[in-house]
Amino acid sequence: MYDLKDDIEQTIKNLSNNVMFRLSLESKELFHSNFLAWVFAIYHKECSNLFNIDINHNKIKREKLIGKINGKKCVADIDINDSNIVIENKFKSLPDKQQLKDYRYLLNEQNKNNSKIILLSFIEPSFDYDDKNYIKWSYDFVKHNLESLLNKVQNGMHKFYIEQYIGMLDLLLKLRNLISLKEQKNETFSSLYSKISNCENEASKINCFKFFQKLFFFQLGSDLYHDINTTEKKFDWISSDVSQSKEIYLDIMISLLDFNGVIQDYSEQQINDIGITISENESKFRHYISIKPINENEKSRDDIENRLISNLTSENQLLNWFYSNCESKGNNNFWGYNNLSKNDKCCWLYKRSTNDNEEFQNQTYEEIKTRVENKIDEIRREIHI
Repeated sequence: MYDLKDDIEQTIKNLSNNVMFRLSLESKELFHSNFLAWVFAIYHKECSNLFNIDINHNKIKREKLIGKINGKKCVADIDINDSNIVIENKFKSLPDKQQLKDYRYLLNEQNKNNSKIILLSFIEPSFDYDDKNYIKWSYDFVKHNLESLLNKVQNGMHKFYIEQYIGMLDLLLKLRNLISLKEQKNETFSSLYSKISNCENEASKINCFKFFQKLFFFQLGSDLYHDINTTEKKFDWISSDVSQSKEIYLDIMISLLDFNGVIQDYSEQQINDIGITISENESKFRHYISIKPINENEKSRDDIENRLISNLTSENQLLNWFYSNCESKGNNNFWGYNNLSKNDKCCWLYKRSTNDNEEFQNQTYEEIKTRVENKIDEIRREIHI
């Protein structure tokens, strides 16, 4: 009889035995970028055709500095033909739309308006990016092209390396599907996440347990984004990471900057985003906002919370939604993280909702998708966007 947990564990064991995966453990994204740059340099003619880009093997650079924005370096994972092609590789983290915007701004400043920006991502990006020279690559796409390349490789050692790399991608892509709540239709959030957690011993041997847990959330967020925003864009983006308390979370956000008229209503309060959060250690949604201090006297989330409470009036629809049906008003059961850096002052604030009748952990993907969509509709209705 088929056992999903056993299949997950065996796939992890097979990854552990793959030489390429072992070599990738120190720095996964760097490894993948280095390997692809090596393949592009040696088999530039074949890869130009397979990947539909023009590759000059003498002009492939790794970790090339494209420029700086507000002192922050923008470095291309792979740069081809003097930045005519810039590849941003996201394997162990979610794609970042702002990075693509930064690349485009800097390339335009260098009169390279027609440069291609390629996003290579293990997880489908959870945002839309409007740029005529923007190209999305998946690791499924890379694997398919490398399989086609194998027929043209004569060097035995090269063939072995590429075969091992394809084998690693096979296992990683299989694992991604095994721990996808959408793909595992008979599993609930809790049952599938427990199966992943029960593989901790095997995954920890290759220092990948937390990565596999994050992959579960990354895939869930990507699926929700694409399935809910099919006919109408209801929310803008998804973020997932590990909190300071080592808890994995998924933020589902509406950007107030993207809806006409709304920013004027809330600009004085410096509220940027509003939405909900799914967390591995919570059973219900949390309400979420990101907000900036209005002056230098606001130095902590407590300062910001006090200001929000003072503005909690019947006319303020956004704050009324944020505090509605939550466990308390004031700082009890209210938490968030400050990031009061010089360049990007922002505070992320959360309150646990009590009006969710069911715990999402006991629901399937389709049930969670319906609840998320209803919650997003509720936000847009309550704050009139």
